[in-house]
Amino acid sequence: MSDRFNWPETVFFIFLLLIALFVFLRSAFFNIETVEVVGVARLSEQEVREAAQIEYGSSIFKIKTSEIEARLRRLTLVKGVNVVRKFPRTVVINIEERRPVVLLFRDNAFWEVDADGVPLARTSIEKSELPLVTGVRPGDAVWRVVVRVANALNSLDGVRFAEIHGGRDGRIVAYTVDGIEIRLGMASEAELAAQLTILGEILKVARERGGKIIYVDLADPRRPVVRYGEG
Repeated sequence: MSDRFNWPETVFFIFLLLIALFVFLRSAFFNIETVEVVGVARLSEQEVREAAQIEYGSSIFKIKTSEIEARLRRLTLVKGVNVVRKFPRTVVINIEERRPVVLLFRDNAFWEVDADGVPLARTSIEKSELPLVTGVRPGDAVWRVVVRVANALNSLDGVRFAEIHGGRDGRIVAYTVDGIEIRLGMASEAELAAQLTILGEILKVARERGGKIIYVDLADPRRPVVRYGEG
């Protein structure tokens, strides 16, 4: 009986295993059968699949996820994308869509744009429920403040805003569809939540009492000013 390790047999056995593994990985077992699309609302799943250009029946190991992601980022509505393999035969496309937040007038038309100012859809004042932004353009220093204000105002129940104006001095003024002027001053991130809470209470009381508000000045939320009109 020999205690010697049989290297030739071991090497041959490992070689056979590697060949078997190679053949298995290249077999139809890993051919793509399904492409799942996650996270779409405005885009259709079919649009995403067509833009991805993933070949059904090809090996899941052969796809280049970075190239697929690059193709999908060319779609206007795609803000972010992540493509992953789901073994053995599925590719999952995770989409983060751009979301319209305000209206802009550009190129002689009204456009719904996202937080980055990317135009998503041409529309009209009558059709869209988004507020029109005036006084600033994407890239201006005040643009991000206006977007933050627009998102915050959207959380107020029962109140629709027609316009958000950003002044050159950085002050923000919003107008409801009823014509009420809301002065928010610099609308700093630290004060905005308090401003909206106070605004919500003021508008609620006005509705209950039937008061007609001309403007609400919340530039200093600690000292709100409300001007009422007749009627």
